[in-house]
Amino acid sequence: MSKRNCFFLKYKKNLLDLFQFLTSEQEFKRIIPNLAQLHQTTRILQSSNRQTSIRIELPPFELKLGEGIKCGSNTDTDSFLSIGGPIEFDQAGKVIQSVSVCLSVTPHTDIQKCTSFCTPEMQANINHIIRRFHFDIDSTQSKGDRPISHFQYGGNINDGQKGSSEYLLIKTLDLPRIPSMPLDIVQVINFFLHQFSTKASPLAKMPKWRNIVLENDKIWKEFYIQNLIDSIGDKSTLYDLLCSEKPNP
Repeated sequence: MSKRNCFFLKYKKNLLDLFQFLTSEQEFKRIIPNLAQLHQTTRILQSSNRQTSIRIELPPFELKLGEGIKCGSNTDTDSFLSIGGPIEFDQAGKVIQSVSVCLSVTPHTDIQKCTSFCTPEMQANINHIIRRFHFDIDSTQSKGDRPISHFQYGGNINDGQKGSSEYLLIKTLDLPRIPSMPLDIVQVINFFLHQFSTKASPLAKMPKWRNIVLENDKIWKEFYIQNLIDSIGDKSTLYDLLCSEKPNP
């Protein structure tokens, strides 16, 4: 079996475990708006091994933070974290991901614009997106002008995730693209579950969840990280390698 096909099958199984976890745990089932879409994604990942290309999507879901973010002059807010986006991969080595994570607040009272630019003006009882991070993987880019695996701050937001919220960041600004190890949907959900206190946070300590993340670690180490480490120190800079090293050679 080719290395690319091996990556395809292992990663497909890992994502199947992820989506089965999301659709079986009660806390996620209560907050994910479109369980039917998740079940459809699960069926796609369960399909025959004759399938050579897969495109799935995690519909944006929202988690309320246990403690609201203070804004303005310590104004209380209801605060939320939302995660979602598409993933596409195939047996030929293509891996494309565009996962968006937003942090938003709904102030309890109006917030006046800070003269020191520390806080924008925000109306009470309206949700405002104040942070957005975009986690990309694109093994098909061939110009070498951007890291294959990177994350961005701000940028254009999908209408499905924005909803009726006010977006307080500059949509047209999509630089810099900051190089990183491949932070796929499993890794993104995992570290946000650890860093923000929500009702779903205890799930990150469940053995079943940890096994999904550990297997994900092994897959990316075997098919990307080890190749990158082995290439460091030759005639290419680390940035050159991050713009050219494919996730599954």
